[in-house]
Amino acid sequence: MTKPWAEPAWWEFAVRGVMLRGTVQGRTDDPTSDGAAVVAIHGGPDIDGGGLRHVLAPLAARAKLVAPDLPGHGRSDLAAPQSWTLDDWADDPADVIDKLAIHRPVVVGLSFGGWVALRYAARHPEQVGSLIIAATSARLSVEQTPGRR
Repeated sequence: MTKPWAEPAWWEFAVRGVMLRGTVQGRTDDPTSDGAAVVAIHGGPDIDGGGLRHVLAPLAARAKLVAPDLPGHGRSDLAAPQSWTLDDWADDPADVIDKLAIHRPVVVGLSFGGWVALRYAARHPEQVGSLIIAATSARLSVEQTPGRR
């Protein structure tokens, strides 16, 4: 049985001085596709888009599936520590969406990727078609344990 979607194709481009890499895959059997797209943002730290590429691959039968590796993850380059902010990470999907000319995608965020997706949606509401958040808390409460940093 053949799959109605192509295997992922890797892309790369510079965003604010950092080389981002990720994959795109989508329908191969329907040239009149409606342009539906899903952008999947992985969790972290130390996780890349590989799991989401695999789990969400069947969506590529109906939509373009884009799975970037955030800076410092997977195949993307490590960004400078001063850019390790939620705002910077939230701007990365916006830049990917602009570079790939995607119109109002469904944005999926898993775990830490959910926080990135929420901040992305707040900073770039004109881009968002829909937002799906999984395994993400509404806020992060970190308690300092005595003797630990």
